[in-house]
Amino acid sequence: MERSGLNNYSPPVGSLLTYLNGHLNLSQEFNDALRRMLGAETLAAKLDVVKFGEVCVTANWIERGYARFFKRVADDNGILTDVTIDFCRWGKILVIPECFFNGQPCGYNAEIPKGSVIVPFSKNCFDTFKLSAPEAESLANKILSLERAESLEKRELMKMKPRPRYDAFLRIFGREIEQYFAVKQIASYLGMQPSYLSRLRSEIKKYPTDHLQNKVSVVIFLLLTSKIDLLFN
Repeated sequence: MERSGLNNYSPPVGSLLTYLNGHLNLSQEFNDALRRMLGAETLAAKLDVVKFGEVCVTANWIERGYARFFKRVADDNGILTDVTIDFCRWGKILVIPECFFNGQPCGYNAEIPKGSVIVPFSKNCFDTFKLSAPEAESLANKILSLERAESLEKRELMKMKPRPRYDAFLRIFGREIEQYFAVKQIASYLGMQPSYLSRLRSEIKKYPTDHLQNKVSVVIFLLLTSKIDLLFN
């Protein structure tokens, strides 16, 4: 069916519908019905999406900004510290499958920083929606398969040496991520000391030519991981 009606939807909701239609052939009736359930929010403060042990029953399209997933672990002195385990960038759907689909408690924490723009969609809306729109179930499965492909890509990133790893990280998440999170939060994800990451950033700014040489390995990395994406599309 012709989906030119998507052009009548303004961002951020329009961006979400364009994303969904890019992965599954959805009818105009589906888009219209979903649109009526959606609304955008600009976060005036950090949003705690879920805390350890809670059940998150809301998915969020991130139009602008990022989300961070982390665990709180105790060091040798018993002092709790945050360990970043993942990020979700703009242009993606943040959904915690074990919570949203299975009602299980979350094994980590998730937050979206202040200034981000999101489109939330609750589990109750999803359950109601799929009663009259069978495409909803297929769409959910498609989104989960994309998430698995991205997880594989990120695992490959962690096998790289520190400097190419940082390059690949910026290519996957975008340099804007550094505006939303502290050095220690990003360094934790990359398996680096904050001081090392700060020094690496300084070296890249000081010696941009050396930095370009590292992009060769990053390009190879992206070519290899693109083959992973094909398996899930």
